Amino acid sequence: MLSGILAPIFVIGVLVLFHELGHFLAAKRAGIRVETFSIGFGPAIVSRRRGETLYKVAWIPFGGYVKMAGEEPSEPEEGADEPWRFHRKSVAARAGVILAGPFANLVLAVLTYTILFSVYGVERIGGTRVAEVEPGSAG
Repeated sequence: MLSGILAPIFVIGVLVLFHELGHFLAAKRAGIRVETFSIGFGPAIVSRRRGETLYKVAWIPFGGYVKMAGEEPSEPEEGADEPWRFHRKSVAARAGVILAGPFANLVLAVLTYTILFSVYGVERIGGTRVAEVEPGSAG
């Protein structure tokens, strides 16, 4: 019973982790400051600050987010010209960060199916089999 509940939560957690990790790595590569990397929503179960980023796992497991500096237009204008803010990056850099999450999920899917097909193979079902050839039937 419990595994029927925990297994889907675990799988969704892995999907969310890869998706958000895609955004996170692309933001770091583009030089954007990442303030929070969260798997889940709500209050943190576990959190740790490392450098400028708060990493956390939260109580509501269905989703996650990467909060980048300058991502919200309602943020205060203090330090708005800082080069590490999301809105200060080029359109291509911002698009790269946005598309990196879905791309990470695509990579995970390809990797998962490659491993599954390598380990288990593909079962061949049915097919046509010639049991006997009648003499003179070819012509």
